[in-house]
Formats: sequence, C-alpha cells, structure tokens
Amino acid sequence: MKRSTSGTALPRRIPRPWDFPPGSVESRAAARAMLEHAEAERVTIVSRIPEPAWELEGAEGEGPAPADWNNKIHVGEWNECPDGRLWRMVYVPPGMEWPPRSA
Repeated sequence: MKRSTSGTALPRRIPRPWDFPPGSVESRAAARAMLEHAEAERVTIVSRIPEPAWELEGAEGEGPAPADWNNKIHVGEWNECPDGRLWRMVYVPPGMEWPPRSA
C-alpha cells in the first residue's frame, strides 16, 4: 500500500471498469473485482436513537413528520466510501429486532 507524505497508509482504490476500454479483458476483470469487493465490504450501522429530522429520509422535510416516524424501521440507501466499501444507516425502534425475523 502506498504511503502519504505524512507516513500514514493511503486508502486502497480498486480499479473501476470505466478506467479501461469498454469490453476489454481489464474492464471485465475490474467489474468482477468491484463486485467481489462491494459484496465483501458492506457495513450496516444500526441506531436505536430516534431521528428528530425526518428530512433525512428524503421526504423533502415539508410539514410535520408522520405520527409513526420513530415507530418503524428505516433502512437508508447504500453509500460508497472513497475506498469502495459500502455503508448504510438503519434505525430500529426500541423493542424491534434487526434484521427482522422472517414469518
């Protein structure tokens, strides 16, 4: 791994398919590596702290929050870190389980 000028390790970046000509052996290999990396490096952060700002859900923040806002599980979208890892936030109200059990 490369080192920064401060001596700390720089984050590793896997090659992306668009770094190579379309359809090339390299772009296909990069696509496979990217999928393997994304599948192996997913982090879900579970919070039981109620969110006071309901606009975080992408609901525009117009008007009052729905009455059941902090009474149901909210699963955020996957976000990509600069090093290719994926993460998301999940809100789980007290008394509920994550992941939910199948019926």
